[in-house]
Amino acid sequence: MVIELPSGRPRQTNQYTPRRPAVAAAPAPLEYASLLDPVCDSASAVDTPPAVLKRLARSRRFEVRFGVARNPSTPPEVLIRLSRDRDGRICQQVAFNQCCPPHVLRDLSRRPGMDVAVAGNPSCPPDALVWMARHAVKWFHQDAISELDQAYKDTDKHIACRIVRNPACPPEVLVQALQVPDPDESAYAWIGLEPGKSVKVGVASNPSCPPDVLVGLLQDGSSTVRRLAAANPSLPRAVLALWQLAH
Repeated sequence: MVIELPSGRPRQTNQYTPRRPAVAAAPAPLEYASLLDPVCDSASAVDTPPAVLKRLARSRRFEVRFGVARNPSTPPEVLIRLSRDRDGRICQQVAFNQCCPPHVLRDLSRRPGMDVAVAGNPSCPPDALVWMARHAVKWFHQDAISELDQAYKDTDKHIACRIVRNPACPPEVLVQALQVPDPDESAYAWIGLEPGKSVKVGVASNPSCPPDVLVGLLQDGSSTVRRLAAANPSLPRAVLALWQLAH
């Protein structure tokens, strides 16, 4: 900046520029860690050799073990070790991993906070799904639901939705699920389903649903349930053709 003095001689002055306060960089979200760290990238990459994943699973860094636990290429023996990790979030990723050994999923289903992840895993053994249906969701102990706190009710119903959507769910559990009314329908609103129709939606979309149950769901009052039942591959083609002609 130049200022003209009365004598005509210019004088240089330093223009004041306010400094912005230094702001510490926010930590990168975990899902973007692989973009910033090649070690995290290797832990999550499906083409990483098993020997490297085995070594990375012993890392002290949480994000590295997190990537290994969710990696479908991680060897079963490594997933077994990570299922006993000191951080529950690592164990939860093992429970989500579809390559997790069935006996590990069975053990995780009995641990608090892991049942939601296990309930949606297609590799979950059927007996573990039945156990969760009986002891966690209380489908077979309806009187006990009224004794639970609201938070436990909501969690149980979330597990119920995941169980009935799991293709490994035994048919008898799907039939039993349709016979138990929802004690509180408001908890399903967050996933955008019609009140009272959430379990039916899961059953109608499950390929393990018995054909006779699907035929009954074709007459359901919910258009969503009817549409999913008609699209289910287990529905006999002859029944589907007749239903399409009528609609």
